[in-house]
Amino acid sequence: MLFLRSIESCSLYHMKDKDIQLKWQAKIKNIDSCRDSRRRVDNIDNAQIYQLDIERVNDMQNNLSEIWAICTGGHDRPEFKKFSEEKLIKPRGGVAILLAKSYKSLDELRAESFPNPPELTGKIYSHLSLPIISNLRVHLDGNFSLPSSTSSFAKSYKSSNKLRAESISKLPDLTNKSSLPSFGSNLDRNISLPSSTSPFLQDEYCDDAEWNRYILFDVLPDLHVKLLEYIVELEEIRYKNESSDFIPHTTNNFWPNSFITNGLYKKYGLKVIEKLGLKSQRFFWTGVNGGQFVSLREARILEKERTNIVDLLVDLGVKAVKLDNGKIRNLNDIVESGDHPNFPYEPVTGEIVCENLHDIPDIKDKLEDNHDLLFELLNFILQDKNSFDILTGLPLVPLSNKSVGNFGELYYIGRKEHLELFPSIGPSKFVSIDIPENLFNIFNDVNFPAFTNIKKIDASAVLDLLMSELRPLKERTWDPNGNSIPNEDWLKKIWSILDKITESEFARFSKYPLLPITIQPPKLIRPDMKNPLLYMPEDGHNLHNLCSILMKLEVRFINIKFPENVHENLKKCIVRCTPSNIIDSLERTCSLQHKTMEQLFKAGELSSSDYEKFRTFIKEELVDLINYGRHKKEFMKVLRSLPIWPIHSSEEKFIDAAAGKLLSNNLPFFSFDTNTNFYQRDRGSFEALTKIGASLIEDESKYLQDYIIPQINTKSPIPSKDYITFLQNILSLRNVGIEDLRQYQLIPNKSLTTFMRADSLYDTEVLLFRNIFEDDKFLPSELQNDSICLKVLRKMGLNHQVDNDTYIKCALEIESQFQQPYKFPMYIVKLQAKYLIDYLYTYPPFSFTNEQWDQIMHIKFIPSENCLQSPFQEEAKETLGFESFAVLCLQRYKEVCWTEKPLFERSVEPDNSFCECYPTIGKPSPEEIIKHWLFVVKEIKSRFTWKSTEIKRIMIKIYKIMNEFSQVEILKDKIKFEINDSNKKIFLNGDDPFDENSWVAGKELVFGIQEDIKEGMYKVNTYLIPFKSLLFLAGAYEIEELEELEKLGKFNNFEKDVKIDQKEMLVNNLLNRFIAQSDKEYHDVFFTFDREETRIGANRYVLSAASTYFKIMFSSGLNESAENKIEILIKDIHSDTFWILLRWLYGQTFEDAIKSILCKPDDFKTDQYLSFLVNLLRVTDIYDVESLKDKVVNIIVKGRYIGACNLYKIIKCSEDYNAQQLGDYYERYIKSNRELVKEQLLKLHTNAANDRERSEEISEISNLLDPFLSD
Repeated sequence: MLFLRSIESCSLYHMKDKDIQLKWQAKIKNIDSCRDSRRRVDNIDNAQIYQLDIERVNDMQNNLSEIWAICTGGHDRPEFKKFSEEKLIKPRGGVAILLAKSYKSLDELRAESFPNPPELTGKIYSHLSLPIISNLRVHLDGNFSLPSSTSSFAKSYKSSNKLRAESISKLPDLTNKSSLPSFGSNLDRNISLPSSTSPFLQDEYCDDAEWNRYILFDVLPDLHVKLLEYIVELEEIRYKNESSDFIPHTTNNFWPNSFITNGLYKKYGLKVIEKLGLKSQRFFWTGVNGGQFVSLREARILEKERTNIVDLLVDLGVKAVKLDNGKIRNLNDIVESGDHPNFPYEPVTGEIVCENLHDIPDIKDKLEDNHDLLFELLNFILQDKNSFDILTGLPLVPLSNKSVGNFGELYYIGRKEHLELFPSIGPSKFVSIDIPENLFNIFNDVNFPAFTNIKKIDASAVLDLLMSELRPLKERTWDPNGNSIPNEDWLKKIWSILDKITESEFARFSKYPLLPITIQPPKLIRPDMKNPLLYMPEDGHNLHNLCSILMKLEVRFINIKFPENVHENLKKCIVRCTPSNIIDSLERTCSLQHKTMEQLFKAGELSSSDYEKFRTFIKEELVDLINYGRHKKEFMKVLRSLPIWPIHSSEEKFIDAAAGKLLSNNLPFFSFDTNTNFYQRDRGSFEALTKIGASLIEDESKYLQDYIIPQINTKSPIPSKDYITFLQNILSLRNVGIEDLRQYQLIPNKSLTTFMRADSLYDTEVLLFRNIFEDDKFLPSELQNDSICLKVLRKMGLNHQVDNDTYIKCALEIESQFQQPYKFPMYIVKLQAKYLIDYLYTYPPFSFTNEQWDQIMHIKFIPSENCLQSPFQEEAKETLGFESFAVLCLQRYKEVCWTEKPLFERSVEPDNSFCECYPTIGKPSPEEIIKHWLFVVKEIKSRFTWKSTEIKRIMIKIYKIMNEFSQVEILKDKIKFEINDSNKKIFLNGDDPFDENSWVAGKELVFGIQEDIKEGMYKVNTYLIPFKSLLFLAGAYEIEELEELEKLGKFNNFEKDVKIDQKEMLVNNLLNRFIAQSDKEYHDVFFTFDREETRIGANRYVLSAASTYFKIMFSSGLNESAENKIEILIKDIHSDTFWILLRWLYGQTFEDAIKSILCKPDDFKTDQYLSFLVNLLRVTDIYDVESLKDKVVNIIVKGRYIGACNLYKIIKCSEDYNAQQLGDYYERYIKSNRELVKEQLLKLHTNAANDRERSEEISEISNLLDPFLSD
């Protein structure tokens, strides 16, 4: 009736004697709500799920209520389409689950939400009248196909019917509730389909069997999964209602395969489970987040026996699910079958648990203080060695302080005794000592630390943990008998582990103070191979009497010894107490304490007897120590550094073998200092120091040089008689090397005031020395009178004869005495100086080298003139009374240098023979004269205490000597540089030195001009002409004269010829005309002038005879020739110029003619005279008087005019008045002196810059002259 869509009720009646009695009845009570669903059998995607409420009634009227969940539907797979059409069946079926069963009413049953689903023996329904028992938890119904020709199946079917008939007679009594069977109970237990061996399912070539397998293993499992999905929904509703009391039924009551272990129905159940997993159907209950159903893919399934682990995982958020072993086997069977590689079940392993735990942030809080649970979890996880790889980061390490640590962090696994070694950090770094033995073995496994960083307690682990109990100091104090760590018991236990350290661990090990040294207070120090400890057995040592001294020096001993099997590096940390090791230990102690050996011994406060014992030890062991140090230079260096050797000192002092000096036996000891570094000598110490390598002094010269002389230089002691005696002894040794000490001040002087060099002292037997030097420059009498010492001192440079060097020293002595007037009276110094200078003049030549003579030249030992006569005294060069040859000037050069150089005192002035030998002495240099010259021009010329004649005389002397210097080629540039300056007006070009206009610069002087030029160029004064070389260097010009000798000769001869011819002509004509008339009658022509009232009378016959122009004028038909007395008006000509023309025509010389007009040409300025000549040249051109023109041209040429304005006039008139020769000459003249002309034009332009008219005039001049000025 569950699957029969048209049946709504079923009844069983008993008929007896036509009496019908109801035995039982089953009826669907909710048919109205599910009728449509029952009739619609569709595909899986639209499968029908619904509930059937069935009520059963027996003849006792006992009502039994049942609520079923049913899912019906099917597939439509193409491959079965043909078979389906042929058999007229479809692949459809149904699955039913009993949700509730009770004698309560259906309403009451529905209200309870199915809290306890009853067990159900599953059956399969088909076309047969009776179902087949499957023992599944559900009833199945399917359109199976029965083979039509299978006899065995028919036989089986008959047998089944027979059994069924028999069973009906044995129906239970419904009035007995206790015997009430469930639907599908044992009533049909013996009725079944053919076995799995029948062709019904097994025949591979039978279409019916293939169809049936399809229905059983494909269609029905899909419907079963759908129905389970519905069950889960019901469960979730019930969970919401029951909450904390909720007990899920999915896996307990509805597991598809609970009791079946093999056969077709097991396979069916596995198919359902398989599809549950593949479809990710939520079916498995987990308590995560208050409880939820999850899919197989999400679920982490563990055995029910691991309830604590599951609860923990759930509590941590892992979707853990508990299943019994049978269900887990079902899952494993599916996986092992390999039919579905994607089946989402994976057995939960330690690795998977770890992966899930990695996603949980607060796992550590869950495990704190619950190590038992943690142990259980670890036991599960660590059974899977694959989990080792992913433990890192998980807080699953149970620690001894009841907390948990993260795998991957460094922890240690050990026993209680190990934990007690590290009380400070052990509980937080040690795995719990309560860990179960099986876990302890895993943790302690050799491979486990590689994954988890959990280490066993060995030497490496101890080194890791030592930091917590023992800081990595170089040393520290400790109480061996104390309770606190470190103590002796703790140290022994630590060493029991550490003596197995490896070489790689030694570096870390050596950072900790773990070696106890025998010192008070007790200390622990670091093991150090470079600084090993001395091993001193407790039963004593043959060097034990030295131990107390070494302890004062803080040498460290240890009384423990390592086993022979310890690492070699550890063995090197302790050495035997041998002499060499003792020395090495001292050096290491210095290094550790950052002290020198001297500081170490000083801090040890050793007594004298201690030092004596130590020296004795060194002396006794010296051979072995030296043998040991032969190949170790540093060892010998340390041995030498021991400060145990006594020295000469005012106090008891000891120094090392390298710091002091050891005198040989033949050298006496002497020192100016009470504290020295010279060793006290006894035989044993001398030999020991010598062997160790102390600095031995055997040479007396080195002794003096290195020790006596430095004390003299630094301490400046006063010489003593003891020192003289010491020095006598040294000198008496006649060591050749003593001569090398000549440069040192080690010889006391006679007055015992200071120490001096031998070459600074003098032999008293030399007269010159006795006259020059005082007692402090001579030897003490003990040395002077000792012939051996005197001989050695002479070799050291004692001055014992007069030669070039000693003479220089005498001169220097005079200079020194002169500079100390408070000590040496000046009159005595001057007498000594004259004596020394006379010696020089009397015994020449000394054959001085250039260097020596240069030195003498600059020593101030010559008396100088202090009293010059007035007015020279006013500006005389200041002198202190003594000067050098290089500075002093001879008296004869006084006028040219007295302001710049002091003069020799007349009594010491060198004679001519000495001056001939040394010509540069006493003569001033050009620079000094120039400086003096400039001073005289600037200062003295303005002082009226000087006479003008005296000044001029001085200037002439200056010009004269400077002119001589100016002719020396190498001095020219230097002189020119000093005086060639237009601003230096230093030449007296006049007679009055007090007139500023008389002083000119060299550049303003021009040789060759006859008059001063107004543009700033002056004619050279006559008395300056001899100093032409000097003036040229000062920038003076010289006009270059052209070679015009032929022309000048022609002019002179012409003038002479004219003079003779003119006289003859004049005389003859005057005589002829004189007879004919009187003088007045001859004045028949008169010249008047348009600009003046002058009237000049002349005779026409004279003029006609002397001038062609007048002859033509008077003989022609001109008005002038027709009248007896002629008046002729002269225009634009001055009467004076015309008067000179007439005089020349009457036969008067040119010079006489101009005298009546100009008196003397020198009375006029140059440009005025030139203007006169130009006007006269114009007249000669007008009246065609060539002879007079030539004379005027000759005079202009001889005038050598160089002024730009005058040159302009000359060139202009040569062009205007037909004076070609004059123009040609001055063109060449300008070119020859172009630089001078250019300079004038530049000045003219500069001066006329602000005057327009003048500027135009200068431009006109420049335009005319420029063609002749180009290069």
